[in-house]
Amino acid sequence: MTTDSQFKTCPFCAEEILPVAIKCKHCGEHLNSPSLGIQSASQPNDEIAKIANLEKIYCYIGISLATIAVFTGIWTILGVIWLVLLTHRLKNRIPRIKSGDKTIPKEYESLFSIIFFTVLFICVSAILLLPMQAVEFIIRDKILKNRNLFINDYQNNNIETGENNE
Repeated sequence: MTTDSQFKTCPFCAEEILPVAIKCKHCGEHLNSPSLGIQSASQPNDEIAKIANLEKIYCYIGISLATIAVFTGIWTILGVIWLVLLTHRLKNRIPRIKSGDKTIPKEYESLFSIIFFTVLFICVSAILLLPMQAVEFIIRDKILKNRNLFINDYQNNNIETGENNE
């Protein structure tokens, strides 16, 4: 037999768990553990929220600039491509950042897309769009510095919670 002092209560489902548990075996929630840097999926992390907001601002400004480029005819093809990419990014990446998806930092490790679009913008004289690439570097830096916060599996969370991006 075990004594009550050998267990603690899960704050999410009120079931008994071991005091050293980092994830509840009953409900699957991650338990707060400051020493491990683990944050529960039920409690949004401030840093992840800031990164997601920065990403959202980046996408909205980029969509605005791309729309201007398309309708003024200056960079129509580039503007259409950028509109498609940013709309996809706004719809799919921000929810994944907010959920702490563990695959996000991997997407930001490569500098290829940032450098490719920077060179492309320079080549078409899109000087107004270069600050957008500076923001892209800031977002990348924040995500990679906070890599330990991205511990969740976005696809599994969506299936379990019934969330939808649409």
